[in-house]
Amino acid sequence: MAFQVFKESEVNKSVLKKAPLKIKSGSKSKHITGWLCIGEKKIIHMRIPNAHSKEFKGGKAGELARKLFLNQPEYKSFIECSMSAVEYEIVLKREYEKEEKLKAEEFKKLEEAKKES
Repeated sequence: MAFQVFKESEVNKSVLKKAPLKIKSGSKSKHITGWLCIGEKKIIHMRIPNAHSKEFKGGKAGELARKLFLNQPEYKSFIECSMSAVEYEIVLKREYEKEEKLKAEEFKKLEEAKKES
């Protein structure tokens, strides 16, 4: 199932309104860039779509959803504004913690494998 198609202006508005970002200033890029953060911790660097009427779909939508730690239904809810900023932060923290736990488990397995060899 493909991600729902939205206008880049809708995506821009939702990301800037709800995502806890530290906007990078002084960039010569035509795009807004910044860091998605939990508290003061920078998680992932992002480029926010420009606010124009082009369609935002396919791989670009999937990549943004991945960076926002959202699945397809959550992405749709996030852009359509049925998900609040507070609800998004709860989802973000939950999914980020899951990912960090998986990384820690993988690291532990690699360390154990090194000890065995």
